Amino acid sequence: ITRTWIKYNKPVTPQQSDNAAGNNSSSQIPPNYAHGGFLMALGLRGHLSLLTATDLTDYLTQGTITTTVGIFLGMAANKRGTCDPATSKMLCLHIPSLLPSSFIPMELASTVQASAVAGIGLLYQGSSHRLMTEFLLNEIGKHPIKDQSNNDREGFSLLCGLSLGMVNLQKGTSTVCGLEDLRIEERLHKYISGGAEISDSRRQKGVTDAAISASHESGRNSRVYEANAINRDITAPGATVALGLIYIKSHNKSVATSLVLPDTHFQLDYVRPDLLALRVISRSLIFWNDVEPTPEWIDSMVPRVVKSSIEFMKNAARRAASFGQMDDHDQVYPEIYSGKGDATDFDPQAVRQAKSFIVAGACFSLGLRYAGTANRAAGSAIFERIIWFLELRDNKDIVTL
Repeated sequence: ITRTWIKYNKPVTPQQSDNAAGNNSSSQIPPNYAHGGFLMALGLRGHLSLLTATDLTDYLTQGTITTTVGIFLGMAANKRGTCDPATSKMLCLHIPSLLPSSFIPMELASTVQASAVAGIGLLYQGSSHRLMTEFLLNEIGKHPIKDQSNNDREGFSLLCGLSLGMVNLQKGTSTVCGLEDLRIEERLHKYISGGAEISDSRRQKGVTDAAISASHESGRNSRVYEANAINRDITAPGATVALGLIYIKSHNKSVATSLVLPDTHFQLDYVRPDLLALRVISRSLIFWNDVEPTPEWIDSMVPRVVKSSIEFMKNAARRAASFGQMDDHDQVYPEIYSGKGDATDFDPQAVRQAKSFIVAGACFSLGLRYAGTANRAAGSAIFERIIWFLELRDNKDIVTL
């Protein structure tokens, strides 16, 4: 594959079609969104390095958003782990937080910014680059500034966490010179658990509460108000993934305690089901060698409180089925809905969702651990759970009735 071949397969842009047809609207060519995937595939295969700076500029200025995303991810994958300055400048130019304050604000699509952040993670993989580490760590918990677009804010924070983990991939077991003062583990734990945003270091430097609140007032968003607290619905997913990647294969029990699953119904009500799946995945990355390709290992990921609640619901459903009362949930689970007893006072739907997401996270972890090994035991364990999910979808499981 040569540079000429790549350029030859470039589709005609709408601007070029307008010029060729004399601005005749009847002959306009719709934008080609599939070309972005084609460019990313070339980058994954290591062929995008054949393009010159002018070629990349043409793609970024004349192509669609998907073309821009494909160029960012493809070039970052092509230069993975090299910290290439030219590619870094291209990516940083599309991340507003990395631009000087003197730059004129640019309106960039959220997908473009997210892909640029993902490219940073690939480009600086395993380098522990201080500037990028500090930037990504701050971006995970960044508040919305003024009235700029807040679309896909959750996804952007998740990608910042993923990129932070890639930049410091498997660096948790060794102390990286120059990053100790960032307290990465402590701040990530704060992003997961939530709480006040003001750190002790800012107080030690003499920054008063009035000054901090004044700085927040100057850049406050009129549509989203988060005060000085961390919104863990935004920050927790990215921080969870980052911890797993930084401490992958480390078997660090102290870090894993930040990702422990709830063991009471009260705690279960304060953790979103999708965060349970991410915690299972991150814990599996940390305890890499403890992952076993068996159905028993998947079941061991489910907390005891969820197992006992599921068993109680099954027994209640069987009793109701024997009396023909399966159509009324109040009659199926009378102890639950009446609130009698501490052991049975829980939300059945929350328990169902918790088990489903935990099992899904365990299956995903199993796939990561044995990726590319063709392990039959792992495939059989995952397939068994797929059948179980199909039964849940078709209401063939007694707990879903």
